[in-house]
Amino acid sequence: MSSLNLQDRKDILIFELSNYRIVNVWNSTYNHYEKKLSNSYAIYNGATKELKIVDYDHLRTSTFDYSCHAFILNPGEKALVMNGFSCYYMDENGELNEKAGEGWSFFSKFDVHEINKKEERKQKPMQLLIDDDESTAIKKRWKSLDDGKILYGIADSNGKLLCDIKYTDIWIDSIIREQYIRVKIDELFGLISIEGKEILPVQYDYIDDCDGEIAVVNHGYELISVKDLSVLYSTKGKIHHICNGWMSVSKYYPPDESSNGILYKDGSFVSIFHVNKFGFRQEYDQLGTFINDGLLPVHAPNGYGYVDVEGKEVINCKYCEISDFNNGKAKVRFDCEYGYIDTKGRMLVKNGDKEIPIPSIYDWAYDFKEKYAVVQKGKFFGAIDECMNEIIPCSLNSKEDVERTMSKTKLFYQNLSEQEYNKAIIQLLPPVRYKENKLFGFKSIDGSLLCPPILSVRDFVEGLAVFSIGNGKKGYINEKLEIVIEPEYGSASDFSEGLALTYGDYINKNGEVVNLDTSFLEKLTPFKNGVVQCEYNRCQPGKDNDDYELTKFTVGYKTY
Repeated sequence: MSSLNLQDRKDILIFELSNYRIVNVWNSTYNHYEKKLSNSYAIYNGATKELKIVDYDHLRTSTFDYSCHAFILNPGEKALVMNGFSCYYMDENGELNEKAGEGWSFFSKFDVHEINKKEERKQKPMQLLIDDDESTAIKKRWKSLDDGKILYGIADSNGKLLCDIKYTDIWIDSIIREQYIRVKIDELFGLISIEGKEILPVQYDYIDDCDGEIAVVNHGYELISVKDLSVLYSTKGKIHHICNGWMSVSKYYPPDESSNGILYKDGSFVSIFHVNKFGFRQEYDQLGTFINDGLLPVHAPNGYGYVDVEGKEVINCKYCEISDFNNGKAKVRFDCEYGYIDTKGRMLVKNGDKEIPIPSIYDWAYDFKEKYAVVQKGKFFGAIDECMNEIIPCSLNSKEDVERTMSKTKLFYQNLSEQEYNKAIIQLLPPVRYKENKLFGFKSIDGSLLCPPILSVRDFVEGLAVFSIGNGKKGYINEKLEIVIEPEYGSASDFSEGLALTYGDYINKNGEVVNLDTSFLEKLTPFKNGVVQCEYNRCQPGKDNDDYELTKFTVGYKTY
């Protein structure tokens, strides 16, 4: 992880202080000077802990260290500086020596070898994908000699016809289950296989889905048997995708006499309900469209969860965002954090190379670290060991509080001397911020320098602080001065209730954008008591400036 803790660095680092100083620039159009923000550079000598700020427009060396976002001036090397339109060589003291050249073109040709990147950029060779499957269906046009209509059939890759040329259109780009092709004659739909065999005659308003035994037709209103074309079930709502013989059925809004439920391939239907806070049965607000691994996503007033094919709620509706199950796992979001659960509702966390399920009595869990994992019940946090024993009850206010408590507990059992113990405790305490030359740096409690004053940084809130090098783009550091979220935002708020606002998007403490639909909202602020009081923007006809209450729940069911 990138870090701004430079306590152990002994080399010479040069930081770009973006928009640090104000300069006067001549405007030839209006014939006067204008004030403009310009760069400066901070030269930090790790051996002597000395810092010097130099006012040059542009600077570069042969090496850039991405772990601390700084140029490295190697021994015996000189940096190339551009000031105005002239280029010069600069020594380790920030002094300009001989002139190197003129203009931006000379400066930009300076050879820069970037090292210590977090990931190597590998250029992948382009690949030409060739489909040589002889049964691949392709559209073949044929003009009838009788009435001049353009009709279609399908042919294999060798041009051999696989069916009669009689259809007015073939939906070759949306093959169902890679086996069945929708065909049309005038306004009616039918279905053929990729071998050209007729599966359903052309007599339906639309063909939604088919698995070879049953088919959903007429825009989801009917379930029919492929064998004898009999109607197995009809609704005024919508029948969704066929998954191993199961389908979800949702009613349309405004509500009609149809019901939400689960439909089996023989036409049997089960209505599904949940029990509300008053003890009465109530339909779910929303259903998913796929029943994968025997579980269907549903939404109740208190969140998203899953029901089985019998309509029983097997995973409680407590998540802010969910997805369909795939190979026994589903991606979910609880409050602000993303993770995966299994079909029993247990969180899946990593312990080394292994993936371990956490008991479902916990709402959330984090990956194991130093033989323990942080767990969460409601708004409170605790810790468990590798044997699932609860070693800290869920009573602390944050994940950071649990980690700090575990670190102090481990120190207590290490049989350290009083001096060693006090020194170790100091390292666990947050660093002290100080200001110099309009910028901030950090020192430890005992006064040792951790980071020179090169930052614009705010107070730590929920364990993270907004920072930028100089006045450049903003990111987030933790109390160990590790860069948790890279500086890539033009604007960023402090974290509040696990989320921070950046350019209209809310991100969590891992830097992931949380899927809250904010495109139609304005006057967004940090979360407070689980909501944001904001307004509709001007793109919403009839709702301009109307009040809106944004929560952490996604608007509508989403599939990843």
